[in-house]
Amino acid sequence: MRRQLQSWTTPRFAHLRIPLLVIALVICAGTFGYMRIEGWGAWDAFYFTLVTITTVGYGDYGISEAGQRLAIGLMLTGIGGLAYVAAQIVQTSIELSLNTERKMFDQIERLNDHVIVCGLGRIGRIVCRELARSDVGFVVIELDEHLCEQAKEAGWLVLRGDMTEDDTLTRCGLTRARAIVCAASSDNINIVTTLSARDLCPNVRIISRADSPDTVRKIQRAGASEVISPIWVGAKRISDVLLQGEGGAPPLPIETGEASVIVRTIVVTADSHLAGRQVRDSGLEHPAVAFVRVCPEGGAALEHPICHHRFRIGDTLVIAGDADAVGAFEIAESAQAAA
Repeated sequence: MRRQLQSWTTPRFAHLRIPLLVIALVICAGTFGYMRIEGWGAWDAFYFTLVTITTVGYGDYGISEAGQRLAIGLMLTGIGGLAYVAAQIVQTSIELSLNTERKMFDQIERLNDHVIVCGLGRIGRIVCRELARSDVGFVVIELDEHLCEQAKEAGWLVLRGDMTEDDTLTRCGLTRARAIVCAASSDNINIVTTLSARDLCPNVRIISRADSPDTVRKIQRAGASEVISPIWVGAKRISDVLLQGEGGAPPLPIETGEASVIVRTIVVTADSHLAGRQVRDSGLEHPAVAFVRVCPEGGAALEHPICHHRFRIGDTLVIAGDADAVGAFEIAESAQAAA
């Protein structure tokens, strides 16, 4: 509260002092005037002064001619003063917003050898936190206003706009950046952003997120330097720890507050809905489930089966994903077995 009161004493709000003072003087003059002319009490005089200035008009108090002349003066000065104060407040609010944006743009203009993070979803937030922790300069591109406000509250530089637009990437200093991270939740947006960034700056390092295995090659062809699937990386790490036993590498730390990844082992039986189907077909039905490993009966384990791999009876399949996705997969498997 003290900080808010102090902000009104800064030069930025100095032009509001005189209009507010005029309004206060008008109210005081009207109150004392009615007390003297009409003989009213302080409250009645103050109340009627406000009714007059705001043009509410709750009805006359049976005032004298001298009181009516005072009311006319209050209407002319009070209404004009209130209108002027309202206009100044609106102007100040707009100037504050513009100054904040201008200051943000100036800071972005001074960035060099920085990172551009496109998208402030779960992956984007983790990337930004790690960059901030490592004291690496970065700027965020996000279209959602609420997420932009969260970024500003965290002290991050953020530009609200469409990450696929050339102008937005240019305003973030793409030609001066060391890398750009395409972390949108949509693979299509990441593909278009990668194309735009590679066209604008052929030498920039582009790291793109890919949720669907089928889009990894597409993003690579679009010009990405590296393509990373968060689901695949997390699932691979979990399955390695799970299958290697206690002698395996320790698990990586997981940020709190993010969706957890769970791993399930499924044996393909004759009644399984997987039997005889390709990975691609099952992936289309369950896009949020990652197929981590297939262990054929009596054969060598197959890491990260390709989309054309066909499941056979006796295969042991390791899948990973969030609880809802894996649960839906298991329900489909159980329903087929019971049919």
